[in-house]
Parts: sequence; structure tokens; C-alpha cells
Amino acid sequence: MLINTIEVNNKKITADNFVIATGKKPHPLNIPGHEYLLTSTNLFELEDTPKNVAIIGSGYVGMEFATLLSAAGVKVTVIVRSGQPLEGFYSQHVHQLVDEMKNSLGINFIFNTNVTAVTEAQTGYEVQSANGNLGTFDKVINASGRVPEINALKLDNAGVEYSNRN
Repeated sequence: MLINTIEVNNKKITADNFVIATGKKPHPLNIPGHEYLLTSTNLFELEDTPKNVAIIGSGYVGMEFATLLSAAGVKVTVIVRSGQPLEGFYSQHVHQLVDEMKNSLGINFIFNTNVTAVTEAQTGYEVQSANGNLGTFDKVINASGRVPEINALKLDNAGVEYSNRN
């Protein structure tokens, strides 16, 4: 049975469909050491500029952070889950962008790699993958995406079907 009426502040609203635009939060990475990761929420709260960073993720946010931090003199490594950053974009343009980021900004890319753990080390944080240690970095940024901020809504209790997709 479809319900097409909701009540908000004692006012009934009827519609064929409802969109609950809650905003988004950083996608949590469920890996050992996730507590060491910075996100778009707290990256700009750093008091000192790191010397080198690893960025996990290569969507809009990851690529923007890579460019911004590189321009600030930070050595940047972008860890890409697949064979191409900015999935869904025209690959020829993305490859040109990656070449420019490598050649002009010195950004390093590691492709086809899933991060499996981040561990604290004496000189920073070690990033691990199934293939071994990817390096030690001053900071590691989780730019693996964003998910809807729906936990507080308790949609299951109301029998509302929802999706984490955009």
C-alpha cells in the first residue's frame, strides 16, 4: 500500500512522491585505521600544512583536494580504486587531465588499488593495500565519496523505502 500523505508540523502534505534532501556526509571507509583518516569535513581545520598526503578516492573531491594541496606545495599521491579517476567522464579528457596533473603538478597516481588498512607509524601513517605498503604519509584523506545523511531520520521505523544512491 502506498502512502501519499505525510504530516510535518501538524500540516498534512499530499504528493505522488516525496524527496527528502538531507545532505550528505563523507563515506566511511570500513578498514583498520579509519580513525586516522581526514575528510572534507576536517581537512581545512589543520593548523600546519603537511609535506605529503595520500588521497583515497579520485572523484570530484579527491581530484580537487589533489590540485589544491599540490598548489600549496604538498607532495600528493592519489589512490584510485579503478583504472581511471572521475569514473563516468569521457576517458580521453580524464587521461589528459591526469597527464597534466602528473607533469605540471607532480601528483602521483596509484591505479587499480584498494586500501586495506592505515597504520600509525613514527613518521606519519602507512597506507596498506592487498599488494603491500603504498607508502608513509603525513596525512591520509578519505575522499572515497559521500553518502546521504539519513541515520537520524529512522526511515525504517516509518516504513519508508530509501536508497543510498543519488
